[in-house]
Amino acid sequence: MKIAVLHPGEMGVSVAASLQQSGHEVHWVADGRSNATVVRAEPFNRLESLAALAGNVAAVLSVCPPGEALAQAQAVAEAGFTGLYVDANAVSPETAERVADIYGTDYVDGGIIGPPAKRPGSTRLYLSGTRASEVAGLFTDSPLEAIAFSENNTSASVLKMAYAAYTKGSSALLLLVNFEMWPFTRSPALMQQPVFGIVLSLFCVLVGGGSYYLFVHVMNMDVADYMVRIAITFIFGTIIVQNMLQGSLFASNPQPLKGMLATAHAALLGFIMFTIFEIAAPSLSGEMTSGPPTYQFEIWMASALLGITFPLLIVAVDFFGLWPMKSDDD
Repeated sequence: MKIAVLHPGEMGVSVAASLQQSGHEVHWVADGRSNATVVRAEPFNRLESLAALAGNVAAVLSVCPPGEALAQAQAVAEAGFTGLYVDANAVSPETAERVADIYGTDYVDGGIIGPPAKRPGSTRLYLSGTRASEVAGLFTDSPLEAIAFSENNTSASVLKMAYAAYTKGSSALLLLVNFEMWPFTRSPALMQQPVFGIVLSLFCVLVGGGSYYLFVHVMNMDVADYMVRIAITFIFGTIIVQNMLQGSLFASNPQPLKGMLATAHAALLGFIMFTIFEIAAPSLSGEMTSGPPTYQFEIWMASALLGITFPLLIVAVDFFGLWPMKSDDD
Protein backbone atom coordinates (compact mmCIF):
# COMPACT_ATOMS: atom_id res chain seq x y z
CA MET A 1 0.00 0.00 0.00
CA LYS A 2 1.12 3.60 -0.62
CA ILE A 3 1.11 5.42 2.73
CA ALA A 4 2.11 8.93 3.79
CA VAL A 5 3.48 9.61 7.28
CA LEU A 6 2.99 13.17 8.55
CA HIS A 7 5.58 13.87 9.75
CA PRO A 8 8.88 11.96 9.94
CA GLY A 9 10.17 13.36 13.23
CA GLU A 10 11.93 11.08 15.71
CA MET A 11 8.77 9.05 16.39
CA GLY A 12 7.27 9.49 12.92
CA VAL A 13 10.38 8.23 11.13
CA SER A 14 10.34 5.05 13.21
CA VAL A 15 6.68 4.52 12.25
CA ALA A 16 7.55 5.15 8.59
CA ALA A 17 10.48 2.72 8.79
CA SER A 18 8.19 0.08 10.32
CA LEU A 19 5.74 0.47 7.46
CA GLN A 20 8.55 0.30 4.91
CA GLN A 21 9.92 -2.82 6.59
CA SER A 22 6.47 -4.37 6.22
CA GLY A 23 6.66 -3.87 2.45
CA HIS A 24 4.73 -0.63 1.95
CA GLU A 25 5.66 2.38 -0.16
CA VAL A 26 6.09 5.25 2.30
CA HIS A 27 5.74 8.92 1.39
CA TRP A 28 6.16 12.20 3.28
CA VAL A 29 5.41 15.87 2.62
CA ALA A 30 8.32 18.31 2.49
CA ASP A 31 6.38 21.57 2.69
CA GLY A 32 7.30 23.42 5.89
CA ARG A 33 9.66 20.74 7.17
CA SER A 34 13.10 21.45 8.65
CA ASN A 35 16.45 20.36 7.20
CA ALA A 36 16.71 17.75 9.97
CA THR A 37 13.41 16.23 8.83
CA VAL A 38 14.59 16.20 5.21
CA VAL A 39 17.65 14.20 6.26
CA ARG A 40 15.61 11.77 8.38
CA ALA A 41 13.07 11.24 5.59
CA GLU A 42 15.64 10.49 2.86
CA PRO A 43 14.78 6.75 2.68
CA PHE A 44 11.15 7.59 1.83
CA ASN A 45 9.34 9.08 -1.18
CA ARG A 46 9.10 12.84 -1.13
CA LEU A 47 5.95 14.81 -1.93
CA GLU A 48 6.16 18.57 -2.10
CA SER A 49 2.79 19.51 -0.64
CA LEU A 50 -0.40 18.14 0.95
CA ALA A 51 -2.15 18.59 -2.39
CA ALA A 52 0.03 15.78 -3.77
CA LEU A 53 -1.45 13.27 -1.31
CA ALA A 54 -4.66 12.85 -3.32
CA GLY A 55 -4.02 10.36 -6.09
CA ASN A 56 -0.59 9.32 -4.76
CA VAL A 57 -1.35 7.56 -1.47
CA ALA A 58 -4.19 5.44 -0.14
CA ALA A 59 -3.60 6.19 3.54
CA VAL A 60 -2.21 8.95 5.74
CA LEU A 61 -0.79 8.32 9.20
CA SER A 62 -0.46 11.45 11.36
CA VAL A 63 2.34 11.61 13.96
CA CYS A 64 2.74 15.25 15.04
CA PRO A 65 2.60 17.43 18.18
CA PRO A 66 -0.88 16.94 19.77
CA GLY A 67 -1.71 20.62 19.52
CA GLU A 68 -1.36 20.48 15.72
CA ALA A 69 -3.29 17.24 15.16
CA LEU A 70 -6.73 18.70 14.43
CA ALA A 71 -5.41 21.46 12.17
CA GLN A 72 -3.35 18.93 10.25
CA ALA A 73 -6.33 16.61 9.78
CA GLN A 74 -8.38 19.53 8.46
CA ALA A 75 -5.58 20.67 6.13
CA VAL A 76 -5.18 17.17 4.67
CA ALA A 77 -8.93 16.95 3.99
CA GLU A 78 -9.01 20.43 2.49
CA ALA A 79 -6.17 19.40 0.17
CA GLY A 80 -8.47 16.82 -1.39
CA PHE A 81 -7.41 13.60 0.37
CA THR A 82 -10.31 11.19 0.91
CA GLY A 83 -8.60 7.91 1.87
CA LEU A 84 -7.80 6.15 5.15
CA TYR A 85 -6.68 8.60 7.86
CA VAL A 86 -4.96 7.41 11.05
CA ASP A 87 -4.42 9.93 13.85
CA ALA A 88 -1.73 8.44 16.12
CA ASN A 89 -1.31 11.54 18.28
CA ALA A 90 -1.89 11.98 22.03
CA VAL A 91 -5.13 13.91 21.63
CA SER A 92 -8.24 14.08 23.79
CA PRO A 93 -11.29 11.94 22.93
CA GLU A 94 -13.08 15.17 21.98
CA THR A 95 -10.40 16.02 19.42
CA ALA A 96 -10.44 12.45 18.12
CA GLU A 97 -14.20 12.74 17.62
CA ARG A 98 -13.77 15.97 15.65
CA VAL A 99 -11.23 14.32 13.36
CA ALA A 100 -13.57 11.35 12.98
CA ASP A 101 -16.31 13.74 11.85
CA ILE A 102 -14.04 14.78 8.98
CA TYR A 103 -13.16 11.30 7.70
CA GLY A 104 -16.13 9.18 8.81
CA THR A 105 -15.58 5.43 8.55
CA ASP A 106 -12.14 6.05 6.99
CA TYR A 107 -10.88 7.39 10.32
CA VAL A 108 -8.82 5.29 12.74
CA ASP A 109 -7.84 6.55 16.18
CA GLY A 110 -4.35 5.64 17.40
CA GLY A 111 -2.24 5.97 20.52
CA ILE A 112 1.50 5.23 20.65
CA ILE A 113 2.90 4.05 23.97
CA GLY A 114 6.66 3.73 24.22
CA PRO A 115 9.79 5.25 22.67
CA PRO A 116 10.48 5.47 18.91
CA ALA A 117 10.04 1.94 17.52
CA LYS A 118 13.59 0.77 16.84
CA ARG A 119 13.41 -2.73 18.28
CA PRO A 120 10.57 -5.28 18.75
CA GLY A 121 8.77 -5.24 22.07
CA SER A 122 9.50 -1.62 22.95
CA THR A 123 6.59 0.26 21.39
CA ARG A 124 2.89 -0.37 20.79
CA LEU A 125 0.37 1.40 18.57
CA TYR A 126 -3.16 0.91 19.91
CA LEU A 127 -5.86 1.35 17.29
CA SER A 128 -9.62 1.80 17.33
CA GLY A 129 -12.20 2.45 14.65
CA THR A 130 -14.05 0.62 11.92
CA ARG A 131 -10.85 -0.03 9.96
CA ALA A 132 -8.53 -0.51 12.95
CA SER A 133 -7.78 -4.16 12.14
CA GLU A 134 -6.86 -3.18 8.59
CA VAL A 135 -4.35 -0.63 9.89
CA ALA A 136 -2.89 -3.09 12.40
CA GLY A 137 -2.26 -5.48 9.51
CA LEU A 138 -0.03 -2.88 7.85
CA PHE A 139 2.66 -3.39 10.53
CA THR A 140 3.35 -7.11 10.19
CA ASP A 141 7.01 -8.09 10.64
CA SER A 142 7.99 -4.67 11.99
CA PRO A 143 9.39 -3.35 15.30
CA LEU A 144 6.14 -1.50 15.99
CA GLU A 145 3.46 -3.73 17.52
CA ALA A 146 0.06 -2.56 16.27
CA ILE A 147 -3.00 -3.68 18.25
CA ALA A 148 -6.60 -3.17 17.10
CA PHE A 149 -8.86 -3.49 20.12
CA SER A 150 -12.08 -1.57 19.43
CA GLU A 151 -14.30 -0.26 16.64
CA ASN A 152 -15.08 2.88 18.63
CA ASN A 153 -13.69 6.09 17.11
CA THR A 154 -12.09 7.38 20.33
CA SER A 155 -11.09 4.29 22.36
CA ALA A 156 -7.37 4.59 21.54
CA SER A 157 -7.29 8.20 22.74
CA VAL A 158 -9.10 7.19 25.93
CA LEU A 159 -6.51 4.46 26.49
CA LYS A 160 -3.67 6.92 25.96
CA MET A 161 -5.24 9.31 28.47
CA ALA A 162 -5.70 6.48 30.96
CA TYR A 163 -2.03 5.57 30.62
CA ALA A 164 -1.04 9.16 31.35
CA ALA A 165 -3.47 9.28 34.28
CA TYR A 166 -1.84 6.15 35.71
CA THR A 167 1.34 8.10 36.44
CA LYS A 168 -0.56 10.97 38.03
CA GLY A 169 -2.75 8.58 40.05
CA SER A 170 0.30 6.67 41.26
CA SER A 171 1.80 9.91 42.55
CA ALA A 172 -1.38 10.70 44.49
CA LEU A 173 -1.48 7.18 45.93
CA LEU A 174 2.15 7.39 47.05
CA LEU A 175 1.35 10.71 48.70
CA LEU A 176 -1.06 8.79 50.92
CA VAL A 177 1.63 6.17 51.58
CA ASN A 178 3.85 8.90 53.00
CA PHE A 179 0.97 9.84 55.30
CA GLU A 180 0.32 6.17 56.19
CA MET A 181 -3.25 6.59 54.89
CA TRP A 182 -3.92 9.43 57.36
CA PRO A 183 -6.56 10.87 57.84
CA PHE A 184 -8.59 7.88 56.56
CA THR A 185 -7.21 5.70 59.37
CA ARG A 186 -9.00 7.93 61.89
CA SER A 187 -12.34 6.58 60.69
CA PRO A 188 -12.82 2.79 60.91
CA ALA A 189 -15.85 3.10 58.63
CA LEU A 190 -13.72 4.59 55.84
CA MET A 191 -11.20 1.75 56.09
CA GLN A 192 -13.81 -0.86 55.19
CA GLN A 193 -14.27 -2.08 51.61
CA PRO A 194 -15.78 -1.04 49.27
CA VAL A 195 -15.91 2.41 50.91
CA PHE A 196 -12.13 2.63 51.24
CA GLY A 197 -11.60 1.70 47.58
CA ILE A 198 -14.09 4.33 46.43
CA VAL A 199 -12.64 7.05 48.68
CA LEU A 200 -9.08 6.16 47.66
CA SER A 201 -9.99 6.30 43.97
CA LEU A 202 -11.67 9.69 44.39
CA PHE A 203 -8.62 10.96 46.28
CA CYS A 204 -6.28 9.88 43.47
CA VAL A 205 -8.50 11.54 40.86
CA LEU A 206 -8.78 14.80 42.80
CA VAL A 207 -5.13 15.09 43.85
CA GLY A 208 -3.68 13.76 40.60
CA GLY A 209 -6.04 15.85 38.50
CA GLY A 210 -5.47 18.92 40.66
CA SER A 211 -1.70 18.57 40.34
CA TYR A 212 -2.01 18.14 36.57
CA TYR A 213 -4.27 21.18 36.24
CA LEU A 214 -1.96 23.36 38.37
CA PHE A 215 1.25 22.56 36.52
CA VAL A 216 -0.06 22.07 32.97
CA HIS A 217 -2.94 24.53 32.68
CA VAL A 218 -2.04 27.19 35.24
CA MET A 219 1.76 27.11 35.00
CA ASN A 220 1.73 26.12 31.29
CA MET A 221 4.11 23.19 31.77
CA ASP A 222 4.41 20.70 28.90
CA VAL A 223 2.53 17.47 29.66
CA ALA A 224 5.55 15.18 29.17
CA ASP A 225 7.76 17.55 31.16
CA TYR A 226 5.20 17.49 34.00
CA MET A 227 5.09 13.70 34.05
CA VAL A 228 8.88 13.39 34.24
CA ARG A 229 9.83 16.37 36.44
CA ILE A 230 6.88 16.19 38.84
CA ALA A 231 4.99 12.87 38.81
CA ILE A 232 7.73 10.33 38.07
CA THR A 233 10.32 12.24 40.12
CA PHE A 234 8.00 12.20 43.15
CA ILE A 235 7.30 8.50 42.66
CA PHE A 236 11.03 7.83 42.59
CA GLY A 237 11.67 9.93 45.71
CA THR A 238 8.91 8.12 47.60
CA ILE A 239 10.41 4.77 46.62
CA ILE A 240 13.67 5.86 48.26
CA VAL A 241 11.94 7.13 51.42
CA GLN A 242 9.51 4.25 51.88
CA ASN A 243 11.40 1.29 50.40
CA MET A 244 15.10 1.93 50.81
CA LEU A 245 14.75 3.73 54.15
CA GLN A 246 11.78 1.57 55.22
CA GLY A 247 9.82 4.65 56.27
CA SER A 248 12.28 5.21 59.14
CA LEU A 249 12.58 8.95 58.55
CA PHE A 250 10.71 10.97 61.18
CA ALA A 251 9.28 7.74 62.66
CA SER A 252 8.88 9.39 66.06
CA ASN A 253 6.71 12.21 64.70
CA PRO A 254 2.90 11.97 64.75
CA GLN A 255 0.72 12.33 61.65
CA PRO A 256 0.23 14.57 59.76
CA LEU A 257 3.66 16.08 60.58
CA LYS A 258 5.39 12.80 59.72
CA GLY A 259 3.64 12.65 56.36
CA MET A 260 4.45 16.27 55.56
CA LEU A 261 8.14 15.75 56.33
CA ALA A 262 8.29 12.45 54.40
CA THR A 263 6.56 14.01 51.39
CA ALA A 264 8.94 16.98 51.40
CA HIS A 265 11.96 14.69 51.57
CA ALA A 266 10.57 12.44 48.82
CA ALA A 267 10.18 15.48 46.57
CA LEU A 268 13.68 16.69 47.48
CA LEU A 269 15.33 13.30 46.90
CA GLY A 270 13.50 12.90 43.61
CA PHE A 271 14.66 16.35 42.51
CA ILE A 272 18.26 15.55 43.48
CA MET A 273 18.21 12.29 41.51
CA PHE A 274 16.62 14.07 38.54
CA THR A 275 19.33 16.73 38.62
CA ILE A 276 22.10 14.11 38.80
CA PHE A 277 20.70 12.27 35.79
CA GLU A 278 20.14 15.55 33.92
CA ILE A 279 23.81 16.46 34.36
CA ALA A 280 25.00 12.96 33.44
CA ALA A 281 22.69 12.49 30.43
CA PRO A 282 24.93 14.07 27.75
CA SER A 283 27.92 11.98 28.85
CA LEU A 284 25.91 8.76 29.02
CA SER A 285 23.78 9.05 25.89
CA GLY A 286 24.97 12.10 23.94
CA GLU A 287 23.03 15.27 23.25
CA MET A 288 19.25 14.85 23.27
CA THR A 289 16.45 17.20 22.33
CA SER A 290 13.85 18.14 24.92
CA GLY A 291 10.18 18.78 24.31
CA PRO A 292 7.98 18.13 21.26
CA PRO A 293 7.87 16.48 18.90
CA THR A 294 10.44 13.83 19.92
CA TYR A 295 10.72 14.23 23.73
CA GLN A 296 14.06 12.42 23.61
CA PHE A 297 15.28 13.70 26.98
CA GLU A 298 11.94 13.10 28.73
CA ILE A 299 11.75 9.50 27.49
CA TRP A 300 15.38 8.91 28.46
CA MET A 301 14.86 10.36 31.95
CA ALA A 302 11.71 8.32 32.64
CA SER A 303 13.50 5.15 31.50
CA ALA A 304 16.60 5.96 33.55
CA LEU A 305 14.64 6.58 36.75
CA LEU A 306 11.92 3.92 36.64
CA GLY A 307 13.22 1.41 34.09
CA ILE A 308 16.83 1.08 35.25
CA THR A 309 17.63 2.72 38.59
CA PHE A 310 14.43 1.67 40.39
CA PRO A 311 14.90 -2.09 39.76
CA LEU A 312 18.56 -1.81 40.80
CA LEU A 313 17.54 -0.13 44.07
CA ILE A 314 14.97 -2.86 44.75
CA VAL A 315 17.63 -5.53 44.20
CA ALA A 316 20.05 -3.69 46.49
CA VAL A 317 17.47 -3.38 49.27
CA ASP A 318 15.43 -6.58 49.08
CA PHE A 319 18.05 -9.04 47.84
CA PHE A 320 21.28 -7.70 49.39
CA GLY A 321 19.97 -5.69 52.35
CA LEU A 322 22.08 -2.68 51.24
CA TRP A 323 25.26 -4.80 51.58
CA PRO A 324 28.13 -3.85 51.65
CA MET A 325 26.99 -0.42 52.92
CA LYS A 326 25.16 -2.18 55.73
CA SER A 327 26.44 -5.33 57.47
CA ASP A 328 24.37 -8.05 59.12
CA ASP A 329 25.39 -6.68 62.51
CA ASP A 330 23.92 -3.23 61.85
